[in-house]
Amino acid sequence: MPDEQKKSDDREKGAREKDRDKEKDKGAQSAAGGEAKPAGSNRTMFFGLIGGVIVLNVIMAVVLINITRPKSPEEKAGKHGADTAKVAEKEGGAEGEFGAVTEKPLEVTLNIAGTDGQRYIKVAMAFAYPAANGKKFAEELEKQFYPAYKNILIDILSQMPLEELMKPDAKEKIRKEVLRRANDLMPKKLGQLNEAFIVDYLIQ
Repeated sequence: MPDEQKKSDDREKGAREKDRDKEKDKGAQSAAGGEAKPAGSNRTMFFGLIGGVIVLNVIMAVVLINITRPKSPEEKAGKHGADTAKVAEKEGGAEGEFGAVTEKPLEVTLNIAGTDGQRYIKVAMAFAYPAANGKKFAEELEKQFYPAYKNILIDILSQMPLEELMKPDAKEKIRKEVLRRANDLMPKKLGQLNEAFIVDYLIQ
């Protein structure tokens, strides 16, 4: 009987040890599973960060392209039209003190005298005319007289050295001389220009 009791105790002891071993294995597996979750979370955060950086780079590239790309003739014309409108508003409105103002600017770009082609000037001008003459007058002006006005502007600019073009009163001199000579070309039946404006003046 004592031997049987001892064997029974040994079996119970062995069973308890097995149960403890199983509990240890489960605990180890749970711990391993718990450690795996943070690793997966880190990967998600990593890929999310990479995705955010890529999106940011794409946005910056699009903005940079829009800033640096050459403007189309339509966009340039729109800009000059806006500049002309600002000048007209500043000087009394599109149909204010000086009457109506031409929407299409007269543009000239040429090398500056005495710079051996290293420097150039770009000038754009608009003209005010009696509002009573209507838009048809402006269209006629741009179609028939702009080429002659352009020659006048080229003639004036080509005779001015860089030092003179950079003086504070250079634009005022150019504006007045263009207006005077442009009105000399206008037939009396069409009337005279009220004013001339320089809407763009760039030296490079």
